[in-house]
Amino acid sequence: MIPMPSRLPTQRFDQPIYKALLKDRWPWRALILFVSFGAAALTLVAAGFQKSFIDSLSGSLVAEEQQQIFFLINSFICFVLASLATQLNNYWGLKEALLSQRKLAQGLYNQSLRLKSESLEKKTVGEMVALYATDVPASTILLEQTLPFGASTFFPLILTPFALNYLVGTPLFETCALVLIVALINTALALRQSRFFLKFKELAALRTSFVNEWIQNIRTLKILNWLEPFEARIFEVREKETQNRIEMVTNGQIMNAITSHATFIFNVTAGLSLIWIYKRVLTPGEIWTVFWLLGILLNRPLRQLPWFFTFAFDALTSSKRLENFLKMTSFSDYEIEQRRFKNSAAEILPLIEIEGLNWIHDETPVLQNLNFKIYQGEKVAILGEVGSGKSAFLHCLMGELKGQFKSFLYKGEPVQGEVTKELRRVLNYVPQESFLMNSTLRDNVAFEYEKSALLDPEMDSFLSHVDFNPAYEGLSDGLDTRIGERGVNLSGGQKQRLSLARSIVQERPLVLIDDSMSQLDAETENKILKDLFAGPLKNKTVIITTHRRSVLHFVSKVYEMRSGELHELNKEKSLEVKT
Repeated sequence: MIPMPSRLPTQRFDQPIYKALLKDRWPWRALILFVSFGAAALTLVAAGFQKSFIDSLSGSLVAEEQQQIFFLINSFICFVLASLATQLNNYWGLKEALLSQRKLAQGLYNQSLRLKSESLEKKTVGEMVALYATDVPASTILLEQTLPFGASTFFPLILTPFALNYLVGTPLFETCALVLIVALINTALALRQSRFFLKFKELAALRTSFVNEWIQNIRTLKILNWLEPFEARIFEVREKETQNRIEMVTNGQIMNAITSHATFIFNVTAGLSLIWIYKRVLTPGEIWTVFWLLGILLNRPLRQLPWFFTFAFDALTSSKRLENFLKMTSFSDYEIEQRRFKNSAAEILPLIEIEGLNWIHDETPVLQNLNFKIYQGEKVAILGEVGSGKSAFLHCLMGELKGQFKSFLYKGEPVQGEVTKELRRVLNYVPQESFLMNSTLRDNVAFEYEKSALLDPEMDSFLSHVDFNPAYEGLSDGLDTRIGERGVNLSGGQKQRLSLARSIVQERPLVLIDDSMSQLDAETENKILKDLFAGPLKNKTVIITTHRRSVLHFVSKVYEMRSGELHELNKEKSLEVKT
């Protein structure tokens, strides 16, 4: 497990990510600035040596041949060192960015595991993918590009006017004013460019979400004859992306045009001011210094300037998106009003006892003042229509929904601290919608990749309890059959039976079966229930939710979910009802 950086807190986010990125490993971040300053200074020193060399050749500066060679060699050395320093900065910025990406991604992963289902229900798959694939690398642009490029941009822009004033005598105020004007114009354009980048990321995340949904449901959409309307929605977002990209490219070209012409304006302004206003007679070395510093040296920083601001604003927006996700807080494991102990030696305590459970979804009460009790080894069925709240009750029991309990006891003790961990260790949940891996049938039963074939007899035994014989199911390769992504090669009933077989493998004493046989015919369901309750589930505690009454033959207690409340039914009378 990769440790989180000390400046990137995960429990309570107390500072912006961009600050955390800069503070983490701060000596290395400071080294980037120091090396960039050195590279800029070396370049200007090299220009000074070159000026002296040119003036010595033209006779404007009296120097011996050895001095001329000294000027030339030192100029060359300074240029080489400046170039190496710049490349080193680019490399180190990229390395620091990669390290921070790993830490940020680990932070997102940890946060995703901490958040409950209810907290994540409004986050689409596309949004989550965008956080990892787009916002993490975009945030670390601060280290990869903004910091090294910013340093190599601003130091030359700041130092060059002073160097020109010292070497040639150009007016300091006018040169600084010109640089400032160009910088302000580019900053405004860069801010506009960052808005295009932000919109681009938002549209890309939306399109990714739509495309992901389209891929997962393409067969169903085709059957429903709804492919064209769904795809039209994807194309609509793509058209907005394209239009935004056109505007973004146009704005970028304007920024490039301004920076391209800025150096020409600098040269003309400096030359005219020196010759016409200050009546200076420039030496060949001074002429070369003016045109080289303003026309060549400042060319790269001025071209980088707008993109520095663009990337900086882009990194800040991505950092903000990450912050919003990392700041999301889950409710406590269980919100329980009464946390009293209820141990009593005089009576057999229920395994689980719940009083006064309420759950509200989007301001609509779903579970209201719900009471429930189940004893060790007991089998309980909860009947109810689709959408009546049966699954919500199980998710509240697991702590994935923000249920509010008046009292919640496990083995007579309040569910909190270590009791909560113990409860989750014994829970085995069988959902209605099965999760299947794109692997073999063997791996999906064992819920483990590359499971050894030596355990095939055991796997066959698990499958036999749910009436699943690969040979009769049309799976010619037996346990080696690859079932495809999301079990695409299996029917709904086959998926549910695999999920039930997996629950046997896990060997946990408390089993929650959430309408997990809804896609089976009545005969198959009855056969499986008879086998399971007489075999693997015989000594386990089972809560099974369903809308079928056939399950009542195998349970000892029956509840019905009505208006968000559980009502205990008479089992014998319930069996007489035919629906």
